[in-house]
Amino acid sequence: MATVQQVGYRRRPTRAAYWRRRAVALVVLVLALAGALTLLAPNSGAAPAREPEPLLLVVGPGDTVLDLVRPFAPEGSDPRAFAAEVLEASDLDGRAVRPGAVLRLPRS
Repeated sequence: MATVQQVGYRRRPTRAAYWRRRAVALVVLVLALAGALTLLAPNSGAAPAREPEPLLLVVGPGDTVLDLVRPFAPEGSDPRAFAAEVLEASDLDGRAVRPGAVLRLPRS
């Protein structure tokens, strides 16, 4: 008796299943491209607010604090008051300023 060998029959997908698979593949591809572009693109979003770094001045021989900070004092303000703020920000006493001392001028 001869045996009948069954050949694996594969049904063709319906037209709806075909297009559904293509749509899912397209969505996956678009999401993958968007993710890759997001990772590769420079950061165009708003940067987190950071306090500006202070400007550093080194006191030289014969320099006075007032002479050093006068060009950086806000316009219309007393440079002596600004010099006092700089000394306070630098943790220095006005009498203890020696050549080589570093003054921190706040950037505004």
